Amino acid sequence: MKNTHSTLIPILMTFFFEVSAFHPIISHTHKSTTIVTETHKRLAFLNHAKNRIRHKKLHLSVKSFNLDDIEQKATQASETWDIWCTSFFSAEETAQIQQNFHDRSDVACFPIGGFAPGFDFDGKDAHRARFVFTNPDLGMDQIAAEKDYCSVLRIENIASSEAYDPWANVLDSIGVNLKDVGDVVIVDKNSDESVYLVVIPEVAKTCARLLPKVLPGPGLTVTVLEADGNGDGETWIPEGEIQELVIQRLDKRQQKKK
Repeated sequence: MKNTHSTLIPILMTFFFEVSAFHPIISHTHKSTTIVTETHKRLAFLNHAKNRIRHKKLHLSVKSFNLDDIEQKATQASETWDIWCTSFFSAEETAQIQQNFHDRSDVACFPIGGFAPGFDFDGKDAHRARFVFTNPDLGMDQIAAEKDYCSVLRIENIASSEAYDPWANVLDSIGVNLKDVGDVVIVDKNSDESVYLVVIPEVAKTCARLLPKVLPGPGLTVTVLEADGNGDGETWIPEGEIQELVIQRLDKRQQKKK
């Protein structure tokens, strides 16, 4: 019977030297700790960079406008007899969503944003809106959707719009995300400016509490308008000058005011 040890030793020695050529950690044991540490550092850095890229892509996909995703969630809400409400979209995105669901009989679609019953979205003015989707047989109508998923604030005794920052900057300064904001309309009545602000109900109280602290105007008041449920309340935004909701850098604002 042959000695198995004598047979295995040459094989193991050959494997050892072949591997050591590619992995110095095996042949140089005194450097193993340093090599392992550096390897772990590099792997950790690569994993961190990979996670940052993956997180950035996910963040962008959440912020981007995805009509297919909206259609899928709207259909699901209808099939499960649920109610799904989106954030506010820009005027251009609102028009696309409105057009996409215009002839859908299986999904109830209500664009809301302080709009009076019978509001004409094909009019000359572009408006921001959020959408409420549900099953057509659930019994929801436009008035109920506006009442439950939209709040309108009226700001009175405010200084001229030239005296304060653009509305996007004002709202951002009090921690309100622009996706939670609909139209901002300046109404000039008898030389007295008032502003109508449309937001989701969850941030209405925050706006009413903090806007008087950042907006100029003696005796400025912010009122959350109450709907009466019959379409006869004051919660519909009147005609006026719709403000652009784009955050401006300080230098651009200064150039605009000059």
